Amino acid sequence: MQDKLYWLLALLALLALACSAVVPTAPRSAQNTPFVVTEAAQPPVSQAAQSTPSPAAPPPPETVPTGFLLQPSNRADLWPLYDSPSAVTVLLWDGQFMWAGSQGGGLVQWDPQTLAAVRHTQATGFPLLTVNDLAFDPAGGLLYAAGDAGLAIWDGTQWRHMLPKQMGFVYDAPLRCVLVEDGTTLWVGQDQAIDMGGFGDEIMASGGGLARGDWQANTWQHYEAPDALLSNQVNDLALDANGTLWVATGIYGNEPTSGGVSYREAAGKWAHYGLDHGADGFQNDRGL
Repeated sequence: MQDKLYWLLALLALLALACSAVVPTAPRSAQNTPFVVTEAAQPPVSQAAQSTPSPAAPPPPETVPTGFLLQPSNRADLWPLYDSPSAVTVLLWDGQFMWAGSQGGGLVQWDPQTLAAVRHTQATGFPLLTVNDLAFDPAGGLLYAAGDAGLAIWDGTQWRHMLPKQMGFVYDAPLRCVLVEDGTTLWVGQDQAIDMGGFGDEIMASGGGLARGDWQANTWQHYEAPDALLSNQVNDLALDANGTLWVATGIYGNEPTSGGVSYREAAGKWAHYGLDHGADGFQNDRGL
């Protein structure tokens, strides 16, 4: 009887030893370690899946940059600097917002107090890439931008667009300047179309000039050299307190070409100051 009990205990011990060899126990130090999936632990990709490219994710929606302040400061001896992706060509303050036109980057509108900014581009309905000049009508609340593709008009909610040919210009050359006379009556100056392929070093210029009109009524009058202007390249416009319009004109190529300052009195009479007008005009020692 004792022999049978001895062999039964021996058999149970052998069975216990065999089970411990088949199913090992995890080390004590690893029993409480969490399981972390890493890149290497991801399931392998089959060759079929590898040969079939996954569809490309759709591009993110286009976002319009809002502008940002590089160096904010309230000290009088420091300037706050505003970053721009393009060369800034013109600034205008409308009483609430600062507007900055750029070369190839559209137009930026921002509040200098809150730094909230909006960039107007072709993606948001602004028709110009390059802005050459800005004008604002406080009474009507309209902003005007002249540039590479004509005239853009902002009424506070949307942009309107007029091509140079719609204003009676011969060519769709860029508009250089814009001035509000009264209400929706504007003065608009255009660049001349320059062709350097003339005879010798001669500059071939065409188009340009000055237009005055009510853009809402679409009624335009045109003024050109040599009667009203000294040159059809109109560079800038100014209106004085007497209602006299002043026009800066001229192109500088290999040699100075005809140009100077013309003015139109409120009654419609034109007069000129230029290099070709002797003692009554600008002299070389006066800077023009």
